[in-house]
Amino acid sequence: VTFTFTVPEDGYYQIALRYVQKWNDGMPAYRSIAIDGEIPCAELAAYRFTYGDDWRTETLGDGERDFRFWLEAGEHTLTMRAVLGELTPIIQSVYDDMLVISDLMKDINQLTGSDPEPNYDYQFFTYIPTLEDDLRGLSERLKQKSEMLKAITAKSTSMSSNLLSIASQLDA
Repeated sequence: VTFTFTVPEDGYYQIALRYVQKWNDGMPAYRSIAIDGEIPCAELAAYRFTYGDDWRTETLGDGERDFRFWLEAGEHTLTMRAVLGELTPIIQSVYDDMLVISDLMKDINQLTGSDPEPNYDYQFFTYIPTLEDDLRGLSERLKQKSEMLKAITAKSTSMSSNLLSIASQLDA
């Protein structure tokens, strides 16, 4: 989204935004923020908007100080684009785990065929010797991702709970 605004005279300005972030239960949202097409500092490459039910006004800053931007008199633009921010390594890791699960499913399907018999003992751990360790590893990585999510969210999220639920199923 791009906003256009006018500055009456040359000088340093602070920029405040009014927002509500109550989508994706408990998760923060991240936006890259560019002024006149350029991101003015590293902190605005993935600016965090915390989760909450209420509208709030926030002056762009790093938590300790508000940023001041030099703007010349005239018209300017502020552009915000959705980015993953701190969620990037978690999402990439989930994607990597899905590739592992896909490989495991391929190995299992080679034993069972496309229409497995539910009452037959396929002896998966005998014929796929790495299966148990692979499943335990996946479970542990999902639990770690759940903890990573808890560290960056406002509350326990459904995404974190889903990861723990899948880990529990893998453990079983």
